[in-house]
Amino acid sequence: MLFIFQSKIIGYYVMNELRYGGATYVSTGRGLPTERRPFIGYPDGKTGFRIKDKDVGGLYLDYTVHTYYHGMVLLSGIVMIFCLGGMSDSGGYSHSLAFTWLATLITLISWLYAPFLFNPYQFSKRFFRKDLRAWVAFFFQEGGRKWVSWYETKYLKPTSSNKFISVSGLADVSSILVLVGLAAVFSNMYRKMRLFSRVYDVSFMYEEALQVAILLPPVFCSSVMTLVIALLEGLHTTTFGPRRSYSSRRLNRMAAASDEEAEASSSSGTEDSGGEATQCPGSNKRVCRAPIALMALAVIVLNVGEAIIPLFFISRYGWKKAFVAGIVLKFMLFEVVLNICEGLIRWRLCCSKRAAVKRERCWSRPLQLWVHSNRMAWDLITSAFIFWTLVPLVLANSLNDWVAPGLNIHQLLIYRAAHLSPLQLDKRTCDVSSDGSLSS
Repeated sequence: MLFIFQSKIIGYYVMNELRYGGATYVSTGRGLPTERRPFIGYPDGKTGFRIKDKDVGGLYLDYTVHTYYHGMVLLSGIVMIFCLGGMSDSGGYSHSLAFTWLATLITLISWLYAPFLFNPYQFSKRFFRKDLRAWVAFFFQEGGRKWVSWYETKYLKPTSSNKFISVSGLADVSSILVLVGLAAVFSNMYRKMRLFSRVYDVSFMYEEALQVAILLPPVFCSSVMTLVIALLEGLHTTTFGPRRSYSSRRLNRMAAASDEEAEASSSSGTEDSGGEATQCPGSNKRVCRAPIALMALAVIVLNVGEAIIPLFFISRYGWKKAFVAGIVLKFMLFEVVLNICEGLIRWRLCCSKRAAVKRERCWSRPLQLWVHSNRMAWDLITSAFIFWTLVPLVLANSLNDWVAPGLNIHQLLIYRAAHLSPLQLDKRTCDVSSDGSLSS
């Protein structure tokens, strides 16, 4: 299982090296795990459901794009296949497909759960509560500011000095397999819609409207919502914003410049020296003025409704396969649009240099809100699914501790160092929360 997960990680970085280059060797530890890695970070023990910037980091954030996203896509495909009847149409080949299903399920479990299964004390009840507090704080503290900061730092920065070549989002969607798959599904759905209109004698205007509703990705409702919120933000800033004098504006610009220099000097050891600022003009507070967490929850409802409601016209007539194909087409096109929008933000085409220097609001604010809310919605779904499906193992671990104290089956299976007792692990966690580094 761990080998499958490791192969996925290696494949991800090999593809990145072939696309962009610039890979460097990073020395890592060898051997068996000896320390526990949190799910998302270490919560602030003094303030409850809060987390500091220096304490953000865990197994979910380490491998989100590498395996978890693909694992959720694989899970969605498995669910759709079962909705269509599973292996009922395989005939005499069902026994041969059983091994394929077994390999697929092992791959799915490896991509979603391998880092957690081999993490010491992952299923301890007290650490599970800390992980829950950190998860809530990461997504909902200050409207999602922690998530936005992590997302912009990790995934919205160019991958090379040449912006017009290194936009990873545009490079991903230009893959031949993605384009061929989109063309095949789109042509299949278009033929079914034409057949539907001929069989049931649908009027021309109604036919065109139905085709548009079924074939287009679910981006309209969420785009309207983000545009309205961006307009309300601008109206609120214009109406209620304080009128500042020339001297106060000059002092604010000087303070902002000094803050930028301090941030640049502190992050020079971890980021490329030739890279630019990774976020569109505005600090994290400006980006998070709208509650991104609430917007992400609203986006989930809007996108699902916009994707499924038009397809009910097909499902009413028993076209299950056409219904599933329509959902696949909509969300494949949605992923294409989302990657293109991320590429535009990486490209820095959304903001002028003058706006970037003076920290003025630019016209790309609706685009930022739309990308942030949709990506956060996907992260919310993925992290919540992984986190809450681990609850049965937490309950089983609690039962194990109650029946046989001091004999933990999970620890015996993955091995832990003899010096790593739960009390020492608590002390290390406190040390991390206090100064940001593990004590020796």
